[in-house]
Amino acid sequence: MKGSEPARGFLRSEAGQRAEAVARRFHRWLDAKELAVSAIEPADVERFLKLPFRRLVTARTSHNYKRALMAYLLWLDDRGMLAFDPRQLGAYRKSPLPPSAQSFLRTLEPTHRPSTCGSYRSSLLQFHRWREDARIRLRSLKRQHVEQWLLSLSDRKLSASTRTQAIQQVRAYLRWLGERGELRRDPDDLIRSRDLPRLPTYLPRPLPPDIDRELQARLGRSLHPWWQGLLLMRLTGLRVGELRMLQYHCVHTDTGQNFFLKVPLGKLHNERLVPLSPQSLGIIDFLQQSGRRARQYLLERVDGSMVRYVDLACHLRRACEGLETPEPITSHRLRHTYATSLLNAGMSLVSLMKLLGHRDYRMTLRYAAITQETVGREYFDALEQLESRYAQLRAGARPDDFDPVQALDDVARWAKSAIGGDGQALVKRIGRVRDAIARRTNRPAEDG
Repeated sequence: MKGSEPARGFLRSEAGQRAEAVARRFHRWLDAKELAVSAIEPADVERFLKLPFRRLVTARTSHNYKRALMAYLLWLDDRGMLAFDPRQLGAYRKSPLPPSAQSFLRTLEPTHRPSTCGSYRSSLLQFHRWREDARIRLRSLKRQHVEQWLLSLSDRKLSASTRTQAIQQVRAYLRWLGERGELRRDPDDLIRSRDLPRLPTYLPRPLPPDIDRELQARLGRSLHPWWQGLLLMRLTGLRVGELRMLQYHCVHTDTGQNFFLKVPLGKLHNERLVPLSPQSLGIIDFLQQSGRRARQYLLERVDGSMVRYVDLACHLRRACEGLETPEPITSHRLRHTYATSLLNAGMSLVSLMKLLGHRDYRMTLRYAAITQETVGREYFDALEQLESRYAQLRAGARPDDFDPVQALDDVARWAKSAIGGDGQALVKRIGRVRDAIARRTNRPAEDG
């Protein structure tokens, strides 16, 4: 695109990556009209927006195209590259939030990430649109009104997690209003804890061992940097967003000359160090030798911008051609496979939690539910210990020497260790049987 030089800086930004397709199409349109960016007028933008991709699109898609292009025009205007103010365009009209909601969002800015503030804005915008359509004054909001709003969320067929997020964000907003006396009713009565949908619990989906080995072999044979990047994901447990943001200089060493991968800020906004195997270190060296030396990211596109999600997904699909699995092979399944294989090899949950960058141990515990190799090994180890402890019974020891309370304590301890949180119900049942026997034999019952 001969006229697209101003767009290159924009495309490297987060907003630019979301608006890339529209921005590039806009520059092709400008080239065809022989217009420079500095010479365009509002009428030119309006003409392009009438049919941005030379085909009919839905109203929602058209609205998204307009907003994407407007983000680019505002970026140009901030740098003095436009001869007019893009805010005067009719396409930029946003549904305004009431002053109370705008004030609430400003209180979030010092402590929340921009993406989180944007999520709050979207939830409040949808809530206020519904309220205005229903002709309900904010100060007069009642429980029955909120119930109608909750039904409207359900009617839109939103996922449970999306509805939960919207409800929690609107509840925080109503609590903020309640603290300022701007509601007549208690905000915790307007939105109650039981209004939150029950979230489904999904198990990790590691690849079957044979598929995992074949996919690693295919990725390893390729000299394409993005295939090598996908293999690095599998060997280090990176999220796809973390792979995209890996810096060119991402390898660190400690005093013992051990090599670690410095993972940048990702989904949970935290950095971490992941030990590197010789194979992983070789991949990083290969990627550093590929392409430009003076660059920011380990993986980049031809124009120097960050590699896109869609690019990596496309190459992963090509690498998986002919591999049959019940569910599609996605980039995140490489991370699931990494975690599951380490647990099966005997790594502790605490160490795995640090490698994966989890903040909450419950996120890591999901993997314990599917590591049957580890559970099975610990189960048979426990059986051997029990068999050794009570071998005297089989050798003809008197029944009086057998201590059933002690035996049940041993079984309960094994269940806590081997099964974890999912075995709490079993542990409680064992405890009830133990207490009943203790009462019959005049033994004191223990707590827990």
